[in-house]
Amino acid sequence: GVTAPHSVGAAISGAVLSVAFDSTLGAMPSDMSKFTLTNLDGTALATTVSSVTLTTGSLGRSLDLTLSSAPTSAFIINYAGSQINESGTTRDTLVKKWYVGTSLGDTLDASAQTQSVGVFGLAGNNILKGGSGSDVLVIDGAGNNTLTGGSNTSGDVISDTYVIRNGHTQGTVGGSDVITDFDKTDKLNLTDLLSGYTNDVTQRDKYLKLVGDGAGNLRLSIDKDGIPFGQSFTETNSVVLKGLSGITFNGNVLDANYIDNTLSKDAASLRTLLQQLLDQNNIITH
Repeated sequence: GVTAPHSVGAAISGAVLSVAFDSTLGAMPSDMSKFTLTNLDGTALATTVSSVTLTTGSLGRSLDLTLSSAPTSAFIINYAGSQINESGTTRDTLVKKWYVGTSLGDTLDASAQTQSVGVFGLAGNNILKGGSGSDVLVIDGAGNNTLTGGSNTSGDVISDTYVIRNGHTQGTVGGSDVITDFDKTDKLNLTDLLSGYTNDVTQRDKYLKLVGDGAGNLRLSIDKDGIPFGQSFTETNSVVLKGLSGITFNGNVLDANYIDNTLSKDAASLRTLLQQLLDQNNIITH
């Protein structure tokens, strides 16, 4: 089957691209010729990878790629070497392609890819699209983003992961990010975003609220700092969850009619559904 990659973010500082992973990598790619950089249309870039190092970060380890020159537009990193996980076993911990955006807002479209990819949107209003593998779509910086994990055509169990990094804020007051095809196998990873969250029901209500968006979808309202003593819930981030294929609640399919006409009017049921999504690891907080 297709194994989900563990890459959970990217950042660019000058000519150094750091790709973060959620677990320790056991081997470092040593053959720089295995890395090539292309434009989004597949044409070659003159920029090359000069060296690769591993550094320890808050989410495991980062693969730091030193480039021959700083990129000026969105690009793809292609890796043609073996893929080694933290236990020394070959699998898709290092994905073959990473789509990397800029700070200006990009359309990063990996929908034609059949293997797992990483799609990293930085600042700006991005449109991120995965393919038919188990992809990781990451947002960081200020912006209102639209994310689509992509359809499964391989017959394998596909689980797309959507990651919101701590540096992400909405691009406009009252704005939201939108996941267009969130289903029962997908995960929304808020681990890096939330500050001080513990796996406790009393903590949940300080950080997260689930509501209807009035258009047949669920909207997750987030206060990434929790509620400090004496203060009220203040939304810092918002994610609209569309699709919801395969997710049921009390035997009900989460379609537009049920969400708008029943669920949205019942705050207690919305809290119970939120806990269900947490328990099922559809939403990851720690």
